[in-house]
Amino acid sequence: GINAELHGETCNGHFVHMNNAYATVDYISMALPFMCVSIIFEYLIGVMKQRPVSRLNDAMNSLSIAALEMLFSASCSWFLIKPYAYIFNHFRLFSGLLADDSVTTWLIQFVLVDFIYYCFHRLSHRANFFWAFHVVHHSSEDYNLAGAYRNGILQSLVSFVFYLPLPLLAIPAPVFLVHRQFNQLYQFWLHSSLIPNVRFFSAIFVTSSHHRFHHGRGLACRNKNFGGTLIVWDRLFRTYADEDEDYLHCYGYGLQTPLRTWDPLWHNFSFFHIMWIRSKQLKGLDRFKVLWEDPHQTYASLNGSEPPRDLPIESKYDLQLPLGLTLYISVHFLLIMQTSVYLFESHSELPLVLAFALFLFILLSFTSFAAIWDHKSWALEMETVRLIVTMAVRLRFLRLFTIDFTGRELPSWSLYFFVVACLVWVQVYNRYWRAAAFGGSYLPPTNVLSTDSISVAQESTRERDNSLTNRAEGDGSRRRSAEESKEEEEENEVEVIGSTIPSALDDDGSSALAVATRRPLRRQAPHDTVA
Repeated sequence: GINAELHGETCNGHFVHMNNAYATVDYISMALPFMCVSIIFEYLIGVMKQRPVSRLNDAMNSLSIAALEMLFSASCSWFLIKPYAYIFNHFRLFSGLLADDSVTTWLIQFVLVDFIYYCFHRLSHRANFFWAFHVVHHSSEDYNLAGAYRNGILQSLVSFVFYLPLPLLAIPAPVFLVHRQFNQLYQFWLHSSLIPNVRFFSAIFVTSSHHRFHHGRGLACRNKNFGGTLIVWDRLFRTYADEDEDYLHCYGYGLQTPLRTWDPLWHNFSFFHIMWIRSKQLKGLDRFKVLWEDPHQTYASLNGSEPPRDLPIESKYDLQLPLGLTLYISVHFLLIMQTSVYLFESHSELPLVLAFALFLFILLSFTSFAAIWDHKSWALEMETVRLIVTMAVRLRFLRLFTIDFTGRELPSWSLYFFVVACLVWVQVYNRYWRAAAFGGSYLPPTNVLSTDSISVAQESTRERDNSLTNRAEGDGSRRRSAEESKEEEEENEVEVIGSTIPSALDDDGSSALAVATRRPLRRQAPHDTVA
């Protein structure tokens, strides 16, 4: 209850770590085990239905981005709630009007929180400044539960500002935080491609069908279905669209210019780089227009002002690794996720410097794993450095990497033995497998796009457009030739009919010859379109 939360009491040890006066139960942390089980079940059901919904590399990328965002948001929660509490204590307009234990009050708060989320979400797709924080949520080419919380690291700093009018209405901070968490928890199940549309439910609430279409990369999906919990906002403000499964199957999910890398940092900050390039095209104060320019206009301007078009998805970015390296990354990824959970639960008890150092270690680990998935030439060297740092982290944080799946403490020497064995294995793998697989080079010639990803992606897009255009022109010329030959055949046939039956009459008395030789007044030229 709210009274217990106001006095700082905990529920099963789960807490949003902030001042006791504004503490509330952390429902998202409590739901994490259920989410992990749901992700596994979704994958297994997809395999059984022969509709795989996730890939290991993409799932690791989504979970690493989600872990970084949750850690950063948890560390900033106290900083973010202070302005809210200050406005509530000094500037609320309806003191005592809304009772905390009233059902009407809670319904009003639920509607207000969801409406503000709709406004923020819609603006995040219409202005570059907000899209830069939100784009990471749409950068995955898969649509599954693992990507439900892949939000921008800094998004919470921006979105929280939109909720600051709520304390003016005398909505206490704990009550707001509860509704905010429920809004986020509801959106988890929306990110599944296996859940069908529920007709009677979808009239009021957002469903997986609505949100799937929102994540589509086709132009028809642009600026549609922004609701978080209630779909009524989209119906009221004309941003609603039904799901078109065939359309999604053709054009897929994600961005029209995919980020062909698994680097979590590049996924978070790539659009800031695009905004910088766009600003250099402008002069003077016009450069500030980039902040509120439509993202699609920005993409078009960097693509030579070409109008956007729907391009069928050809292939996903999906570089593969040998089985041994895949198992290696999987084991170490689970260890780093354990470290993330430890930091999430203990960051308020750790000194700021140590908490920040542990966060950097987690970031280093996720970046190293992404480099291996991307086949970067320096990936295994970076992994060697990470393993050495792992031993230093273990010496400082003795609780890390010492718990097995049964909850029992492992001997302290086991981790050191494990890390040393990994160091030897990485060096052997780096030396012999590279030479055997790529003739001494770990990096295939055409691969990951880093800072020059935009120009490379644009060039490949233009080549694909040109090939499609040439193909369409060829089809159009063949159609025109076929139509001309058909017309010639019809004219010859008419001449033959006219010479053989010149005096034939129809039922209505008109001349059959006149009917046969009658030509259409206007012939419609064939349209050559590029899908």
